[in-house]
Amino acid sequence: MDKCAKLQVRAVIVKDGDIIAEGRNSPLRECDNVTCHVDNHCVNSIHAEQLALIKAGRRSEGATMFTNFEPCSNCRKMIISAGIKTVIYHNEKYDELNHRFKGDVEWIHDPLLEGKDNEILRV
Repeated sequence: MDKCAKLQVRAVIVKDGDIIAEGRNSPLRECDNVTCHVDNHCVNSIHAEQLALIKAGRRSEGATMFTNFEPCSNCRKMIISAGIKTVIYHNEKYDELNHRFKGDVEWIHDPLLEGKDNEILRV
């Protein structure tokens, strides 16, 4: 299996109108969608935001990230550290620590993001 069936997330980093990196949540090793889950969370996968940031490297500074789910607190720390300027997400996803990690990033919840005329977040 090439992806965890638990939650399909895609993150795209855009700078100066160009896509510089994208990521999808992906298992680090084979995932059976049962034994890799702990407390209803897949512990075998890298998050889409993390993978996109790794691919973008230093080019992510000042860029915008689009994602179909609100980033978790761990991803938020990486986004802030990478110098991402704006994050636009479609679905809210509760993480009790998110309020602690805002940095200088503009966090925008756009419930219409996936319905707009773009294919950017199709998983």
